Amino acid sequence: MSLVAAIVVTRLLVVPAMTYPLIYFAYKTFFPADKLLAAILFLESTPPPAFQIITMVQMQFPEGEGVVARGFMWQYAMGTFTMLVWMTISLLIL
Repeated sequence: MSLVAAIVVTRLLVVPAMTYPLIYFAYKTFFPADKLLAAILFLESTPPPAFQIITMVQMQFPEGEGVVARGFMWQYAMGTFTMLVWMTISLLIL
């Protein structure tokens, strides 16, 4: 369970926390007049990953597919709340 928790925390909290300053810098530097583009870039950095990763794991490491599936389940369950929080933060920034 600790591996799944680490995956969920990393993907839903750490990755957006690392990409938000980069997107904000790009927004202020390269496209200051386009708030919609900045909001879309903020939104793109927050959702859980796609299911194509499961297919790649099934092909390369069949024994790891259960861990990935559990990780996705928790990421999609928690993703609704974390996306709401991250998008609220991004709209406050813009």
